[in-house]
Amino acid sequence: MQTPEIAHLQVHHLPFQPAPSEWVTIPSRDSSSIAGELVSTRDPAERMRLIHGMLRIIGFTHLSYVTLHASGERISSATFLDSAAPAHLDDAYFSQGHYLIDPRLQTMADSGMPVVWDIDHLCASLRSLLPTLRVRDFLSSLKSAVAHSGFMLRVPIANVPLQILISFAAPHRDRGWITDAVFGQALMLACALHQSISGSVCLALQDNEASLSSMQHRILACVASGMSDKEIAQRLHTTTHNVDYHLRFLRKRYAASNRTELAYAAGRLGLV
Repeated sequence: MQTPEIAHLQVHHLPFQPAPSEWVTIPSRDSSSIAGELVSTRDPAERMRLIHGMLRIIGFTHLSYVTLHASGERISSATFLDSAAPAHLDDAYFSQGHYLIDPRLQTMADSGMPVVWDIDHLCASLRSLLPTLRVRDFLSSLKSAVAHSGFMLRVPIANVPLQILISFAAPHRDRGWITDAVFGQALMLACALHQSISGSVCLALQDNEASLSSMQHRILACVASGMSDKEIAQRLHTTTHNVDYHLRFLRKRYAASNRTELAYAAGRLGLV
């Protein structure tokens, strides 16, 4: 199993600003109104009180917002937006491979729709895998966080290999408490949060791309032009071993399984 890289962004350090319209795939006048409130609230502490107040009114206790660097179902990195809400999706969800067996992700991939879930529902879906250690750890992590039911939404970002995973959770064991009204309110809050923060999150991640070394940028350019490892090594006056090392790092970072996917991702991100 290739472990995704884990990073954290502090919500207090990011400006809230309107996201490009093509990033918001579930338009809603009500969510746009909430997003407007979040953007107009300049004090970070007041903004977090607003978010958590809405969260409590709806009935949830946990909120996670995670940016996934993905190619298909392969995830190379996950960036958590840290806030004061207790985390129920933590580093272990990715580093220990919980996401690989989480039936909620497969359901969203198959249907393209949000998922309402509870612990019993997850146990039933994982029955064929019980009692593997990974399954036990996955369920234990939810129970330890007192996250027994919830709502999860996966949002793709246009033209870049990024997806946003937004997840709400609550201590109620039966998902029956999540009525149509609760679902609608949670969806509005999810869209509002996405509208108001996704632009800053993605810009912060793009800034991190600048941390690629000069050698790695040059190797990406060579790959995009169709050069072999040997040709790249000759062009850059280095060894094929060094080229292979950097290519393995770059493939992992951009969730690319081969040179073609790596060149495509580099072009999409404007790195070459």
